[in-house]
Amino acid sequence: MRGFRGFFRKKPEVKNPVIPSTREDLRVGLYRDLEKNHRVMKDLFNRCYDVNFRIFRIGKEIEAEIIYVDNMAHFDDINTHILAPLMRKSCSRPEEVEAFLREELPAVYVKPVETFDECARLVSSGEPVLFIDGWNRALNLGLIQLERRAVTDPEGEPIIRGPKEGFIESAQTNTALLRRRIQSPQLKLEEMRLGRYTQTRVIIAYMEGIANNSVLDEVKRRLERIDVDGVLESGIIEELIEDNPYSPFPQIHFTERVDAVCADLLSGRIAIITDGTPDTFAQLSPVVLGHRRGYHPADQSVLEL
Repeated sequence: MRGFRGFFRKKPEVKNPVIPSTREDLRVGLYRDLEKNHRVMKDLFNRCYDVNFRIFRIGKEIEAEIIYVDNMAHFDDINTHILAPLMRKSCSRPEEVEAFLREELPAVYVKPVETFDECARLVSSGEPVLFIDGWNRALNLGLIQLERRAVTDPEGEPIIRGPKEGFIESAQTNTALLRRRIQSPQLKLEEMRLGRYTQTRVIIAYMEGIANNSVLDEVKRRLERIDVDGVLESGIIEELIEDNPYSPFPQIHFTERVDAVCADLLSGRIAIITDGTPDTFAQLSPVVLGHRRGYHPADQSVLEL
């Protein structure tokens, strides 16, 4: 009986895990003491063998530390454009280091970072972060290196006429493909982060002056209310923002073709690009059954333009 009593005994509740990159107590400013900043970041990335902490001195006077992830940062660029110049540079104040990086090292993208939450997110995404003793700010260096596949013809949507460029898994590359085709400042690209753990980059693309503002506000509202552990691909977003998930009729148009999304944008529709998946989908208002790519040839949008 003792065993049965133990089996039916009420088990303690397990609290939901809280990740460092979204924890409230990390949305605070950095310390001026480099040692304190090092302890916090070291604790955040405990048991992460691929995260490197490189401590060095700037001109043998100011102690500094750079944090980066193996195979996600340009290691050679870090040594060539960051460590070597800073070790040779004579600086007495942290502000001089930032000015030196901005003005004399054109290969480095420098952006100040002020909270532990942002530092953890940048390091997790592969971007090196530089901490300087005596300064309550860090510097995002932007020397990120990620393996990406080449832009190719989308296999699922073959066409005879028209461009043969398809989206890939990189949101940065996909937005560049849109910019190359629609060379106008009216093409707006707004960034959001979704997923408590994944912090997936999601881009909202629309044409200012063409897209309906009320529809745009509704799309943003639905995206902002998404509260899930992770967004690994665009299908998760589709299930959470569409009106009728069980409807047999299409409500959102998916495509991997760049020209198809450009045609949708010029028609006033709103595109949502999810980092990590080549499928880009456009929010239609209203949804037109004939617009679905499966009901007419894939290159019809090009012929109509």
